[in-house]
Formats: sequence, C-alpha cells, structure tokens
Amino acid sequence: MKAGWLAGIATVAAIVPVTFLAAEPVSTAERGIIQVRATGTVTAAPDTLELRLVVRQTAESLALASQRADEIVEEAVAALTEAGVDEESIDSSRFWSGPEYDWSRGSGRYLGESVERVIELETRLIDAYGEILGRLSSLRLHRIDPPEFTHSEREQLELEALREAVLAARQKAETMAGAAGAEVGPVQSMIEEPAQWAPMAFSGPEIMFESAGFVSGADVPAPVMQLTDREIRVDIQVVYELLSEN
Repeated sequence: MKAGWLAGIATVAAIVPVTFLAAEPVSTAERGIIQVRATGTVTAAPDTLELRLVVRQTAESLALASQRADEIVEEAVAALTEAGVDEESIDSSRFWSGPEYDWSRGSGRYLGESVERVIELETRLIDAYGEILGRLSSLRLHRIDPPEFTHSEREQLELEALREAVLAARQKAETMAGAAGAEVGPVQSMIEEPAQWAPMAFSGPEIMFESAGFVSGADVPAPVMQLTDREIRVDIQVVYELLSEN
C-alpha cells in the first residue's frame, strides 16, 4: 500500500477573546495578553499492522497447561511466518499463570491450573492481513483482538501536525490583534494537548471480531478491504503578549 500524507490547517477552532491586563507601562505600550486555540492536521495512509493474540489453556497441572499453551504458541508463530511475517516482529514472551475457579454458582469450584500466553506482532505487511487471519482461524486461540492500523512514522506526522497548529495559532493571534489595533508580542505560554488519531475506516465488507472469545477451528474468510487515510490532529493553546500599536 502506498503511504502518503498531506498537511493541512483546520478551518475551525475555538478562540478565547482578547484580554487586557493592567501592567506597568513600558515606554508608550501597555502590555496585555491574547490567548488562542488552534488545530493542526495531517492525513496519512497506514502502513503498519499491529495485532494481539491470546492463548489460554487450563489443565490439572501447571506443567500440562504450560505445555499445551506453548504448543499453540509455536503453531501460531509458524502460521504467522508462513504468511510472511518476520519472526523478529513477533513477541510471545508475555505470560500469566495461576489457579482457575468457576464462580458461576458462587462456590468457587476449582477447575485446574491456567496458563495464558500473549502473542503481539507489528508488521508492514498490511495487505497480508487476510491471509494471516485465515491461517490463524484453525488454531486453538482464546482470542484475537481487533487490529490496529497505524504508521511507521507516527512521531514525525504528529510533529508536522503540531507545526501546522503553531502556525495557525500565530495567524489567528495576528488577525485578532490587527482588528483590535494592537500587535502580537512574544509567546508567554504554549500548551499542547495529546495528539488524536481518527478511527480507522475500511471500505468493502464489514470485518467482525470476537473480542471476548475466539472460536477455535472456525473458518474465517480472508477479508478484502481497502484502508482509508487516517487524520492526525493536534490541538494547542497559546498565550501571546499583546502590545498596543505605537
């Protein structure tokens, strides 16, 4: 998939009205502040797939549960590599173990020892997602979480959106100050809100996931999909010194 992005400035953002504060005069200028909010956006086609698989086995002993879980993990890693995923992109080191009880009747009936293994992968093979699901569908997995489609240059895209937000803030401040017969001075403070990524959108047939429990052995048709560009948004608040014109 060809990745690309286009920087843009949001056309709508909240503006806090100009506020003048009393201060000691400096030459012929009275100091005040002007506070504005601005938004910067960037759009980018995702190029990275992040996927999380959960293996869970319960048996009469911890050793047996661990052995069964390890076997499924090996099968899953083999299926992923056969689909083209680099083994170095797969992390299966996370695990949990402990006794499992059935509390449905309030008695806490002991079921055995449980082992849970987590398989996480990050790959640029977005187009192979359908094949990956198809190969995993026959395995005894406890759960396949919904995928996350992101970008390998996420930090750079967020910085570009931030730059656009700063430029937009300055433009707003100058417009407001000019209309009020004043001038924009140095920045007094600047606050950045966490970057927001628009939800991933698909075109084509809807893709369904079993987030509470994956049906092992079920045939999952390889989804045919086309990912749309994602919008990255950064909001900032900037306070400038406001000077009256000489």
